[in-house]
Amino acid sequence: MIEFLPYYQKKSTGDDDLNEDSSENRSPASENGDTADKQDQLLLSAAICNGEDLGSFVRKAFASGKPETLLHHLKHFTKSKESEIEDVCRAHYQDFIVAVDDLRSLLSDVDSLKSSLSNSQNKLQNVAVPLLTSLDAYVEAKNKCSNIALAINSLNTCVQFMELCSRANFHLTKNNFYMALKCLDSIEMNFQDKTPSTTLKRMLEKQIPAIRAHIERKVSKEFGDWLVEIRIVSRNLGQLAIGQASAARQREEELRIKQRQAEEQSRLSLRDLFTH
Repeated sequence: MIEFLPYYQKKSTGDDDLNEDSSENRSPASENGDTADKQDQLLLSAAICNGEDLGSFVRKAFASGKPETLLHHLKHFTKSKESEIEDVCRAHYQDFIVAVDDLRSLLSDVDSLKSSLSNSQNKLQNVAVPLLTSLDAYVEAKNKCSNIALAINSLNTCVQFMELCSRANFHLTKNNFYMALKCLDSIEMNFQDKTPSTTLKRMLEKQIPAIRAHIERKVSKEFGDWLVEIRIVSRNLGQLAIGQASAARQREEELRIKQRQAEEQSRLSLRDLFTH
């Protein structure tokens, strides 16, 4: 890193000697001004070397109405550093030449590496293209296999579902409502949520409650008819029981009459026997 030295550390030039000679003939007021001017130069140089903000110097120069003095100090500082910059450039010139040579050799190595990478890429493409083609075919075949397996599972589910539906219809036609309800419960439990077809799912959600309502109405009607039939049969049974009870009383009455007649005949026969 370049270290900037204040300009007052440089070798004095002929102009400086003249300035020093002329300063001997100056008045004390001018000497005080030169001292303040040099002090400002020292402070400005120190601020620049330390990387400080120069805003305060600029404001002070414009406030005092002497911006030319600040500009003169800056130019003087720049000239004082030109020799240092030249020394640094001379010191690093050989390193710069070596760096350029290294860059040229590096460019040659980069070109050879680029050519090698291009050849490797071509070889890789020649080898990888058939592999990628085979991989694409494998992935496609695997997807087809998965789709076929899914379709088979869906078909098996649909077959079982249709068998249950057919069984439920058979029981409904035979008025075997209990078994029909068992089939509906099995369909609702095992197939309603697992059915792959949304159309079938909507149909089940609509038809299962309708079939249950139909069975309920049919059972209620049959139960009502059965109650009416029981009422009619019970009425007939009551009439039959009444008739049988009346016939039994009539037979008992006839038996009592016959018994009384037999007793009277026996008494009459005994009376005739005693009279003779």
